Amino acid sequence: MNKSTKYILIAGLKRSGTTILWETLRQDKASHCLDEPFHPGLWAGRRSNGKKTWTELGAKWDEQDYATRSELAPILPLDELSANNTDAQRRYLADLSALSNQSVIDEVRIWNRLPDLLPAGPQPLVIHLLRRPDNWTTGHMLPLKDKRSRLADQLRSATFFHRKRSFNNWGYEDIFDAAIEQDHPMWAGLQLPVDELAKQPAFVKLLAFWWTSNQVLHRRLANWPGGTVLTLTLAEFVQDPARVISRIYTAAGWKAPEADFSFGHVRQVRPSWKAGSRHWNAAFAKLGIPAEFLDDVSMTGGRAAELLDNNN
Repeated sequence: MNKSTKYILIAGLKRSGTTILWETLRQDKASHCLDEPFHPGLWAGRRSNGKKTWTELGAKWDEQDYATRSELAPILPLDELSANNTDAQRRYLADLSALSNQSVIDEVRIWNRLPDLLPAGPQPLVIHLLRRPDNWTTGHMLPLKDKRSRLADQLRSATFFHRKRSFNNWGYEDIFDAAIEQDHPMWAGLQLPVDELAKQPAFVKLLAFWWTSNQVLHRRLANWPGGTVLTLTLAEFVQDPARVISRIYTAAGWKAPEADFSFGHVRQVRPSWKAGSRHWNAAFAKLGIPAEFLDDVSMTGGRAAELLDNNN
């Protein structure tokens, strides 16, 4: 067994399944679990969220009154494009990770900030969680939200492979536009020229962002001399959650929890829009994304890491 680590940090893009993995690990009563500590809503005064995952974090904020510390800042959408972290942000993460001898932290805004964000001292097990790119893109193009009109759903579906915009439900349209305007270094890992990327349909833009941002995170973690990195896919977690949780505990060097985990909340991933369509295959080829990422059966975290290695 590996030397025990004090905390696990789950990193992935928004809508990648980080919350469902975090909620599963949260069942262990020995763990202190914190969800999205750099969420801008905390600085705006919110102490609860729609997912009901801020119980522990909200209590910590009220106890420490982080909002009054002028040197501390949230990670706003466009801040994701900056690789620079402040000492205050590192201290904040260190403070949260030290709350328990066994902590689990989930954050979806740090793909461009690791490993620099990690504080000195005990290093975490970092889980890089990947959701299949076409499936992740579908989640952003056709979001499931309450009180949406049926007509709007039909329009989104009918224009899925052709519309140029309207994918900003989690801020990625704003982030993408800024990255294009900046000619951001992330695009260096892309086969398609940036000026051509800007003209592509929205689903291709999202695929390009998924591919290059995950390349950035993987490359930096691969060159990190600190803790342990475990690359996982959402598909393999959903297919066999017990096995994946066992792998995580082994990698972290943690003792198995006294009570068994429940996996009733783990559901099959929503299918990609028109999976198998030539539009997906053409977009993957255009961007240089290996077609293997379209196959849930063979796409394990280990294989995903190999493909990301080969394209860096």
